[in-house]
Amino acid sequence: IALIYQDICWGFLTLFKATDDGFFTKAEADLLTYIAPFIAAYLGKSTQFQLTNQPLENQELASFIMLNKQLELVGYTQSGESWLHRLQVELQLPSNQIPIPLQNLATRLFFSKEPSEKLLLSLDDGELVSVVASRYVTPLDSPKIQQVSITFQEPSLSEKINYQMLQKQLTAQEQKVVGYILSGLSNKLIASELAISVYTVQDHIKSIFTKLAINRRNELLPQLIQKK
Repeated sequence: IALIYQDICWGFLTLFKATDDGFFTKAEADLLTYIAPFIAAYLGKSTQFQLTNQPLENQELASFIMLNKQLELVGYTQSGESWLHRLQVELQLPSNQIPIPLQNLATRLFFSKEPSEKLLLSLDDGELVSVVASRYVTPLDSPKIQQVSITFQEPSLSEKINYQMLQKQLTAQEQKVVGYILSGLSNKLIASELAISVYTVQDHIKSIFTKLAINRRNELLPQLIQKK
């Protein structure tokens, strides 16, 4: 639930119900929707900051920037601005230009029905950053997207693994084998899961090890998540 006060989003309320089914009833959901504006008003009045083209002082805020429909920068946290500057330097862009990957991500969201869009960027030093574009609309506005929040965050383990497997050109079957190896399955169990022979599994593993330049199973995960 978006926490909106004075046309500004102060955050999002995410709740998990500790019951067997984990679902909220309609009455409970309606109640949460009703009280959300009061929570937002408290946050807004107690914090008293607004997204502008100036950095926010709270260093514990998430690393994000805000873009309007013209893909212009309208707000950012200091850590978000640092990420933006880093990308501008790496791409040799002026400080007033939004990097093309971020523009494309925001544009994709504008024309999408999804609540968010994501991409994974590889930086010059091999570091990966997960970039998420999210809709930013107040309840009183039209359904059209008014602004986009672009957040920079640490990629998940699965994102890192999938990225490296694609970079090393592992086939779809080899990627499945990697998943089973990381789950601790033996060659015999992998063969059973994939309905192939143990010898074929061994051939896949040999190919995987060659592509990743490793010799043992315990080298697989470190090789897939290290910086390149």
